[in-house]
Amino acid sequence: MPESVPTVKGYLPLHFTFRLIFAYAVPMFQGPANRKNFVVTCKTCRRDIPTGLDEFPFQSVTVVCPLCGEARRYRPSETFLGRVDHLVVHQNRRPR
Repeated sequence: MPESVPTVKGYLPLHFTFRLIFAYAVPMFQGPANRKNFVVTCKTCRRDIPTGLDEFPFQSVTVVCPLCGEARRYRPSETFLGRVDHLVVHQNRRPR
């Protein structure tokens, strides 16, 4: 004869309760956003900076580096889909 399943009076059995708690844990704890932008590598400070474009450029684009302040022209071959450097992200968040 099977043993009785432990229950809390008036509620579901304990193993069902734990199953319900952990069934919804994955969607609640999402990882960081996987944002990728069109970026170029600054020729002075060697950091990946955003171009500010939504689509791939087919002509040269001028970008001002937010870290060193230098404006340079970049060819389409120097533009790639990637992540912005963490120093650029932190500088953009800093209150002025």
